[in-house]
Order: sequence, then structure tokens, then C-alpha cells
Amino acid sequence: MERDKFRRIVIRVVTGEASEAEIRMLQELLKSPGHRAFYESVVSAWTHVPEPPSPPSMPDKKKQWADLEKRLSFSSEKKPVRVPDTGWFFRWVAGRPGIAAAGAAIACLLAAAVILHQPVRDLVVYRSVRTQNGETKTWVLPDGSQVLLNHGSRLSVPRSFTPACREVKLQGEAFFDVMAAEGPFTIQTGNATVTVLGTEFDVWAREKKKRVMETRVIVKEGTVRLGASGSDTADVKLTAGLMASVDRRLPPSVPVPVDVNHRLGWMERRLVFEETPVREAFQELVRYYNVSIVLKDKELESLTITAVFDRLGIDVVLESICLAIDAEYVYEKGHYTVFSRN
Repeated sequence: MERDKFRRIVIRVVTGEASEAEIRMLQELLKSPGHRAFYESVVSAWTHVPEPPSPPSMPDKKKQWADLEKRLSFSSEKKPVRVPDTGWFFRWVAGRPGIAAAGAAIACLLAAAVILHQPVRDLVVYRSVRTQNGETKTWVLPDGSQVLLNHGSRLSVPRSFTPACREVKLQGEAFFDVMAAEGPFTIQTGNATVTVLGTEFDVWAREKKKRVMETRVIVKEGTVRLGASGSDTADVKLTAGLMASVDRRLPPSVPVPVDVNHRLGWMERRLVFEETPVREAFQELVRYYNVSIVLKDKELESLTITAVFDRLGIDVVLESICLAIDAEYVYEKGHYTVFSRN
């Protein structure tokens, strides 16, 4: 079925305008995990649509929602789900103020509960904390744990944790100071799962190159378990002073001892490279200085550098790296271009 047609059916069901035939069609389509995830996202979005200006005769939506909730005996426990982008849905609703009336809202929520066979309030949208290039940010999680987010990173967090489940999603790098609790604390990256009870550790989860994901973990205190996502391979356990990584979805590497304070120099705005591929190092410079760097010669990408730069200017850092790899750079029209001397 065409995507636009499927969207139209979903909207008609959610707004209470669908025929019985359309509802039956949607029930069949929801057997597909992809269609079901999309439908759940629309239902979740609908429950958060702000009420538009209404005439005095508008029903008391809060009261009717409370009555509906009481009759359906909705559970208050929330379970995180993946929610696709729903911006188009909000734009569609904005152009139809009358659809937000309380009567239609009640009808659509009843239909959602019947079709999904689960309470609508179980659907929870993650909120994201982002840092731009050249920016770090500290964030306190719902359980009191603290996160220091490095440059160019994103952390997705549910609005609340449950005693049995504390899970966040990370793209980029962050240092976690996790509060001890009865249930585990889990971090999902693009290719790995990090599980702890209460500890201090760093997670680096980025693309080394296009579509090649790597996750690295360094433990400062406590114990951390690292495993590849969607893999039956055994996890590895890391204690204080150890580092391990997951390359793509391969088994985790054997933990190795590292100088934790040295490796986590970014927390004090130091750039630390330990046999780091030049391509990866330049990506870090882009995030740190919020600049554009183009590596013109591909043969330079495989070279590695080991260096520490303590709050130096971009030109000093680039000059030092170019000297080490026998390269030069020019700055033109807002871009740095690095090329081999040969």
C-alpha cells in the first residue's frame, strides 16, 4: 500500500472518521511491525496535540478524559517505545482546529485502545538532549544520575524511569555518573548495549566512517557490562581502569588497562589522541572547534597520531598534526583543507 494512503487511513481512524472497512483494513496492516510502530507514534502524537482556541460551547476535555480514563482503568506505568517523526501529523491537525474537539479525542482514543489491545498511555516519547559542535552540557536524569555530554552528541531519555528499567540512548560521547538502584541502568548505542548498576564511566559511540559504528567504554569506578546489540556473543565485564570496544556488531574486544584521567581529558577541554586515525582525529577537531575540515588525500586517513592539545587554537593544532603526518593545510572561504606535501 502506498505510504500516503496508509497515512490517510491512520488519520481517519485516529480522528474517528474511518468506516468499518477502513478499521478492518488497518487491523490487518498493523500486523506489520513497521505499520504498527507508525500507528503508535500517531496515537502518541494525538494525545499530545495542544488544544486550539475554542468557542465557549467546547466540552470540558479534561473532565471527559478523566471519566474515560476511569472507565478504561488505564495503567499509569509507562514503557518506552521507538517513535518515528510525527511533525507532518501536527501540521495536519493544525489546519483542522475542529478535529481537536473533546468528543473526537475520546472516540479516537477508544479506537486506539481496541486496535492496539493496550492502554494508550503506555506510549512514551523520548526527549532528547543535544550538544552542538564546540559545546558540552551537563544533564541530570530522572533518577538523579548525571551525564556530561561531549561535543556534537545526543542523549535520548524517557520522561521517567521505572524501578526495573532505566534506559537511555546515546549518539556521540558522554560521561555517566550513575546512581545505584535496584534495577540496572542501560545505555543503547547504534551497535552496543552498556549495562551498569551504579558507577562512573565514559561511552564513546560514533561512526568511524560511513555506516561503520564503534562503541568504546572506559570505566572510572565500579563495574560495567558491554555487549554487541543483536548478537548472541558473550558480554565482557569491565572494572575500574579498563577499556573495551564493540566494532560494528562484532564481539566486544578484550578489556585493556588505560590511564583513565588521561583518556578522559575532554572533560577538562583537552584533546587527547592515542594512535588515533587521522580521519577520526579531524572529525573530533570539527566537533571541538566547530569548523569545517576537508581531508583531500585519502592516503592520509589511515595514518595515526598520538598527541595531547590543552586548549590551543585550531591553527596551532592543525599545524602540529600536519607536521607529524607530512601534510599542509590552507584556509579558504571558511574551510580548512588538508593535503599531502607529496
